Amino acid sequence: MESRKRIFAKTLMILLECLLAFSASQAFGQGTIDRDGSDFFERHIRPVLIEHCYQCHSADSPVIQGGLRLDTAEAMQAGGDSGPLFQGSNADESLLLSVLNWEDFEMPPAGKLPDETIQHFRLWIEMGAPDPRSENLALSAQPTPKDSDQSSNHWAFLPPTKNPPPELSTTPSDDWRISNLDRFVLQTLQQRGIEPAPRAEPRTLLRRLHFVLTGLPPTADEYSGFESVTNDEQKLMQLYEQTVDRLLDSPEFGQRWGRHWLDVARYADTKGYVFLEDRNYPHAFRFRDWVIDSFNADLPYDQFVLAQLAADHLDDPAFKPAMGFLTLGRRFINNPHDIIDDRIDVMSRGLMGLTVSCARCHDHKYDPISIQEYYSLYGIFASGHELPQPKPEAETPPPAENGTVESSSESEVAEASGETQATSDEPVVAVPAPPDPEDYLMLRDSDTFHQPVVFLRGNPDRHGETVPRQFLQIATLDPVHPYEDRSGRLEMARAIANPQNPLTARVWVNRVWGHLIGSGLVTTPSDFGTRGEPPTHPELLDWLTCRFIEEGWSTKWLIREIVLSRTFTQSSDVSSSAFELDPENRWLGRMNRRRLDWETMRDALLLAAGELDRSLGGPAVDLTQEPFSRRRTVYGFVERQNLPPMFRTFDLANPDTHTPQRPYTVVPQQALFLMNSPFARDQAIKLANRSEITSASSDADKINALYRVVFGRAATESELERTTKFLEEQIAALNQESADLIQDSSAEPHEPDVDPLTPWQQLAQVLLMTNELMFVD
Repeated sequence: MESRKRIFAKTLMILLECLLAFSASQAFGQGTIDRDGSDFFERHIRPVLIEHCYQCHSADSPVIQGGLRLDTAEAMQAGGDSGPLFQGSNADESLLLSVLNWEDFEMPPAGKLPDETIQHFRLWIEMGAPDPRSENLALSAQPTPKDSDQSSNHWAFLPPTKNPPPELSTTPSDDWRISNLDRFVLQTLQQRGIEPAPRAEPRTLLRRLHFVLTGLPPTADEYSGFESVTNDEQKLMQLYEQTVDRLLDSPEFGQRWGRHWLDVARYADTKGYVFLEDRNYPHAFRFRDWVIDSFNADLPYDQFVLAQLAADHLDDPAFKPAMGFLTLGRRFINNPHDIIDDRIDVMSRGLMGLTVSCARCHDHKYDPISIQEYYSLYGIFASGHELPQPKPEAETPPPAENGTVESSSESEVAEASGETQATSDEPVVAVPAPPDPEDYLMLRDSDTFHQPVVFLRGNPDRHGETVPRQFLQIATLDPVHPYEDRSGRLEMARAIANPQNPLTARVWVNRVWGHLIGSGLVTTPSDFGTRGEPPTHPELLDWLTCRFIEEGWSTKWLIREIVLSRTFTQSSDVSSSAFELDPENRWLGRMNRRRLDWETMRDALLLAAGELDRSLGGPAVDLTQEPFSRRRTVYGFVERQNLPPMFRTFDLANPDTHTPQRPYTVVPQQALFLMNSPFARDQAIKLANRSEITSASSDADKINALYRVVFGRAATESELERTTKFLEEQIAALNQESADLIQDSSAEPHEPDVDPLTPWQQLAQVLLMTNELMFVD
């Protein structure tokens, strides 16, 4: 009977996990980076209102139908003759949603909006209907950006200044070196009266270093090496520095840091919803592998950027896969305008921290980016084409014995290679070689170049003035000029990767800082515009940026500079006085404690179970089906349209759009996954069955072996006592359950859905769920 209760309880927990995961999936669609919902409004709501509603419901309308204006936030909140459009954030009670669903009224009258668009309105209402518009901007299709003088003086649009590191009146008492980087941080702390935290313990330092550089925990032997020099500061510093260099040179470094870039690049192995065509990107993994290899090789960041925007113009064929940065985005049911907008967005926010897509329908409301500049960039991307993706179910047939193939086969090959020629019924003797698979990721210049025009209010059916293909004035110190070299994409790429661009290097330095420290110096890493947060340490950001460029745009140099600093090596513990002065740790008086993300958590479980496959590269693998893949999580198949619940539960980046930074949530479904998922159970079983554990001669030795595998240390006396008691209780409970079943002859035999874990396997699972494993101090 007790066994049935346990199974029933576990079943309820699994159901709860599914419900919570579904809830998380709904929230996931809203994005995690939009601080006040304005970006969501600008991308998904305003363009629809302009295209379908303003003709009858704006100040420009000859007659304002129904007394309802939709061109300002105030008017939209007030509603019209039929009453308010919203009932708080309750979408089901919203008149607006009822109208869009053609329930009470049928609006827009020309045809019901697509379900996806209506869902955007539902999410927007549930967000509280955020609306950045104001009355003074309502009457113009092209609102004027902020005063140019004010914008030009914005910190991010000025060249970085290499100020000398400040002199300090006092320094921390420990013997750890004080770098130039630390001087900027310590000066700020001293000005605010905050005492910096002491250096972290050697074990903590080693674990932190391993996870941020490789995404994997240290081994017990590596822990022992650090602990052996704990009392010798000089040897500890030398060993720490050697460990930094070793981890930077390891192949696991690229696997960890490549995943960071895939978040920026909105990487996925599928296209999203595309109706009848194949949804897969068969060669997406080539871009992922190129990114990982580039980080391992420490490809200079300016070249890294250049290759991803214009590899087709560069001589090195190894750069071909790099253009997946542009071509692996969502396909928007093959709407070319949305595809180009997505590419402008990932380029501008991902590389320069500029929200250029806000200028698709009107001049940027806050930053000096005009609608004309948006369509100048649009023209650059519209002047290119992609190689058609291969059809996985149909391959080009081999030549017949006489060396000929049907003309239709040649046509298919010619289409795939971007060539056209007259068709003929005669057999064709020579067949063009099939394209290099890596070419499928490339964007090439077309034979004729697009002459861009402004789409009035973002409507491609309403053309305004003609504009040249050229770069953004705010992102360059030189006057812009129309591009004449083919599409202009190579010139644009060079302007972005130019050391005189005030944004590109700054944005990357800030991203690297954020991944290492836990929060960027600029906490809006993809918005360096006037609405973004200013840097907490502007002189430090500029100093690091200038040094980064001087060091040849070396990402490994930048990482090494930060992780060798005393700022990085601080303890995460905080005194009450420091917490009162800086509860959010904006001024860096301690290290930030963080939960493992999805990739590091899954990899750590596999490593503890002795199952992790560290091999590099290759096609994506399914991580959700049994038998579970042993490969590192970065090689998992990312389904853009149906992201698995376990991915969402642990805050994987939304692959639909560029992700500036992931949230780090601590929610019940994470614990439920570790308690009930077949994957977690499987790793617990394999951990308990490792030879170094099963071969131990006593229970105490087995417990210590388990602790060494999972935590890199032996169990403490109290842990050993509690663990022994736990095992005894579980064994007693199993014996009692067996005795009860023997005595109760009337009980019906019941086969559980899964085999119950043994007490040792339960202990292994408990250790895999502990905060000591799941958090990094």
